[in-house]
Amino acid sequence: MAELFRSAANLVRAVAELFGSAVAGEITGRILSSLITNYRGGRNLEESLEKLEELLLEIYSAVDASVGKPITNRWLLQRLSKFQDAMREGEGVQRSLRRRIDNSGSPSSDNRIHILHHARNFFWVSEDVLRLRNTIESLEKIVVDVNKFIRLLELEREGRLYRSISNTTVSKCSKVVGLHKEREAIIKMLLQEDDSVFGNNPILAIVGMGGIGKTTLADLVYNDERTKRHFSLAMWVRVPKQFDMAMLAKSISGYLHCNYHNDDSLTLARLQEIIKDKLSSHRFLLVLDDVPEESNKLLQATVKDCVRSGKEGSKVLITTKSEKAARSWDTVRSIVTMSPLAFTNCSLSFKLSAFPEYSRRLQHPELVTIGKRIVEKLGGLPISARLLGRALRDNLHKECWNDVLHSELWESTNNNLPPSLKLSYHLLPDRLQRCFAFLGKLPKGWEFTRESLTSLWVAEGLAFSNNKRNKKPAEDLVSECFDELLSKYFIQRHKHKPGFFMVHDLLHDLAVQAYHSSSCSTRPGSSGHFNALWCAQKKNRKRKNN
Repeated sequence: MAELFRSAANLVRAVAELFGSAVAGEITGRILSSLITNYRGGRNLEESLEKLEELLLEIYSAVDASVGKPITNRWLLQRLSKFQDAMREGEGVQRSLRRRIDNSGSPSSDNRIHILHHARNFFWVSEDVLRLRNTIESLEKIVVDVNKFIRLLELEREGRLYRSISNTTVSKCSKVVGLHKEREAIIKMLLQEDDSVFGNNPILAIVGMGGIGKTTLADLVYNDERTKRHFSLAMWVRVPKQFDMAMLAKSISGYLHCNYHNDDSLTLARLQEIIKDKLSSHRFLLVLDDVPEESNKLLQATVKDCVRSGKEGSKVLITTKSEKAARSWDTVRSIVTMSPLAFTNCSLSFKLSAFPEYSRRLQHPELVTIGKRIVEKLGGLPISARLLGRALRDNLHKECWNDVLHSELWESTNNNLPPSLKLSYHLLPDRLQRCFAFLGKLPKGWEFTRESLTSLWVAEGLAFSNNKRNKKPAEDLVSECFDELLSKYFIQRHKHKPGFFMVHDLLHDLAVQAYHSSSCSTRPGSSGHFNALWCAQKKNRKRKNN
């Protein structure tokens, strides 16, 4: 708004120089009247534009989710059409108003026609402001269907959705924010069939720090319908820190539907021959997730052999934390380096986790304001926005959000863990802290079933409640803990092994620290030194309030 007042002042001065003070006085009166009319009620133009951008980002997430996926369901087709219409309308208003604001700046010449043109643009802003308000109100009604649209889209892709559906309640699902451009760039490169482009370099690499979204981006590419149509075979292998040739061979053979990958009597050399023979009939995509930072020549040589065995156009996509590791692959065609999320995208990801229903944001404006200040501390890490936002969803109290905002843990520099992950852990109830900390005792990268983990929790004596009235069996208690940790993203479903789960590497590091700090004690309330800063801070804030 200050920007417009400055523009108005510049315009009045220019008019006064050319037409005299009397005309300038008339112009000033009309400008002030226009400003007061447009901003009565405290509606700030920049805030409205920011709100419009936030609503558009939510709609983009739905439209992006539909790219490359055939849709036959009538309700989904109707909603997609509405999203696309709303997106075009919102973008039109956004461009128009930005252009008006830019054009209402200081005139660059003393030409009277030029100055009158700027004056006309300034007064026409009022028309655009009214259109902006109407568009925001319209988009607010549309975004309530975004979650449902994405979830039903997933169900249709899995073949579990009828062609006609009613407005049944659909569970919320997490949405990926801010990876559209990267996904499109990688898919475009993968689908290129011209060998002159790739030559002898069939490998693409995604590079970025832990928690930045490398695996998420690779998974978006892997599951895109365009990728599935182009490659007759797609394989996903998570590479352990200590490379195991036999593990890689068995993982690949499992995708080839041969009956040898579980045959322990088969030699590794023979299994490799079978793999090469099977790959010869496929143009394939192989994703190697989380390639270690230390270069492994054996892994690189094996992958080269696989690509040479496959049909022309076969590609490999790797993810790694180290650009040096990516460049050590002499057949890398391109490296996509991931950057932290822009503030707007990080803020949206946080809001979607903290307030999955748009209406709840409207009910807690104070928390939304505090949340923006919290997001500024997240460093653009998607895992931080998702985890801390989800943790705060169950604590919609101003005092709790302020505790997080002003926590001394933000200044903690004793290790490489983002402070946001520690804060998310501290917001867990004691029983969930105990169960999660136990994961630090287990190896990083461990893939487990629900039964295997919950049975370990029971055996370790972690299945008790601080509520003495709770007489549920131990098995039921740990099952509830599992579901809650899953819903809070501390445990995640394995994307490529149905029925299996895993823990993100950064969260495993957090669990290791929590485990060693508390010794995973089975005594209720024993949180150890790990919670010292958090507990001391809460006591200090209580004293101040008293």
